[in-house]
Amino acid sequence: MLLWLISFVYKNATSCAFLLSSFKLLMKRVLLLLVICLVQFSCKKETIFLNEGVITGVDARLCPCVVTCPCACSSLIFHFINRGDTTRVILENPGTIQLSADVRYPVYIKLNWVNTTRCNIQAVKITDYKIR
Repeated sequence: MLLWLISFVYKNATSCAFLLSSFKLLMKRVLLLLVICLVQFSCKKETIFLNEGVITGVDARLCPCVVTCPCACSSLIFHFINRGDTTRVILENPGTIQLSADVRYPVYIKLNWVNTTRCNIQAVKITDYKIR
């Protein structure tokens, strides 16, 4: 009986050690996966913008607009500030920029854009922006 008890304890001790080592290996893998997930999802990805600009106000002139052409008035007054040319730029899609009703001008923004020309009017189409 004593011999049987010793062999039983020995067999179970080795299987218990195997289970313990398997559990430790599993916990290491889970911990590694958790660390990778934390690093991946906690890093804030910053968008890189082409230029910076300033909206100095709203152009309240009432001009007739042709549907297929960008309006040269009744739009935001926008200028690039980090380029050589700081003249007013016509925005093809000024409705893209969402400003609050109680906005105080000037509003500085970072933006990505593409050149557009319709009806012989040079304009800028905003593709992405961030208010600074």
